[in-house]
Amino acid sequence: MNQTRSKENGRSLRPAGPQLTELTLAETIIRYVGILYRYRWWIGIVTFFAAGGIVAFSIVSLRLPPEESPMPNTYEAQATLLMGEDPLEAGASAILEALGMATMESRTALTSGRLALQVLESRAFIDTIIERNAMVARYGLEDMNNTRRRAFVRARSDYAYEPPTALLTISYRDIHPEYTRQVVDSMVAEL
Repeated sequence: MNQTRSKENGRSLRPAGPQLTELTLAETIIRYVGILYRYRWWIGIVTFFAAGGIVAFSIVSLRLPPEESPMPNTYEAQATLLMGEDPLEAGASAILEALGMATMESRTALTSGRLALQVLESRAFIDTIIERNAMVARYGLEDMNNTRRRAFVRARSDYAYEPPTALLTISYRDIHPEYTRQVVDSMVAEL
């Protein structure tokens, strides 16, 4: 009998019972502060245990060796090279010929920085870096073919060339800082 229709005028009647009133902003805030005050011990206990768990996880993660840590620190070594503007200087023509790009159009269209980017992405260069740094044994890549090994190295490497400043940036990421530096140094030496 909460809602019935009046036969006289055809309008619905209001439900019987307590009337709902709209709370003001201050009353709403006081209501929620009261709820927080009532459950303050539960809120404090849950927060304390959550914070303690996070601190314990962080300490364990830092104490474990990087290979066993669930979230090891990642280090990035970076080298910045100033590239010359003449594509034929410093043996760039020999590099072009070795990569099979010894046409006249490619010699004139490429700056040494763009040429270096192509060399850094080449299969022969990445294979040399994998071999020189013993990455197959270090990362357990024995079961992978050469294409997947190259993709693995490319995923950890970044190369960027800025034509206005002629700066080439080479970087590599790993969980071991010394090994990361060694890989970037070998990339620079090989380039």
